[in-house]
Amino acid sequence: MQRIISQLDKLFSFFVFLVIVMLALYMALRIGVGAEYMFSGVLSGELLDHDVLDIFSRRALHSIAEMIILIKAYRILVSYLKTHHVSVEYIVEISIIAPAIELLFAAEYYDSVSKVVLAVFGLCNLFLYLYFFGADHDEELHNVMGKHRTK
Repeated sequence: MQRIISQLDKLFSFFVFLVIVMLALYMALRIGVGAEYMFSGVLSGELLDHDVLDIFSRRALHSIAEMIILIKAYRILVSYLKTHHVSVEYIVEISIIAPAIELLFAAEYYDSVSKVVLAVFGLCNLFLYLYFFGADHDEELHNVMGKHRTK
């Protein structure tokens, strides 16, 4: 029985590794397509029109913000692959960031009720994060801040 569990664990770890690779390829593809779109827009002169530039800027910022969420998802998968535990902190961070990104960059796609639901969901998760992890939970941030204060 232990041998079967060990084999299933290895198989699942391989599956998580494949998901990580697919996520990395997807992020690279999104960056490449975005860069190609930007350069073709600049070379064709399309981005000189302020209305097009505003729309393009919103799309570019939305893509960058989505990339941050994908990087957080990548960190969750890598952490799981190493420790076989999911960090609740990372999950809550994504649940705070994702609704905020949608409200900031894609609000026109949602009706008023959906916007309220996204806002309440994000704020509730923010309060939970602050309650359980605290505003200064990140030890690396503390170390960096401490180094800057001593100078």
